[in-house]
Amino acid sequence: MNTVLRTFVLVPSLLAALAVAACGGAQNDVQATTPTNAQAQSDIVDTAATSAGRNTADIESCVTVAGELPDSDEASEQWLQRLAHLGELGVTYFVMDFGHPLAVEPALRFAEQVIAPMKA
Repeated sequence: MNTVLRTFVLVPSLLAALAVAACGGAQNDVQATTPTNAQAQSDIVDTAATSAGRNTADIESCVTVAGELPDSDEASEQWLQRLAHLGELGVTYFVMDFGHPLAVEPALRFAEQVIAPMKA
């Protein structure tokens, strides 16, 4: 079984990259800036995979999500809701891009208030 890993990062030709990845087992890289984009891009991959005779259940999704580390309980809750919603859309893995944080406390907050509940 060949598993396709959908990774959403910027590439020059969105539709071509999605279709090639779905049909040939290559990694596909696309920018998914919103849940709507993630769903639309996932639908493109699923359609191309189905057309190529592939089982869409063999395709795993990875989305790069950028933003600021949480500095409050409310910000952690927003992260939790955002990632949970992407999970409901079928995203299997997240790559987090927080830029260059200078403090440890927000990273610890993210681990305790976002990652731990997502893994539970």
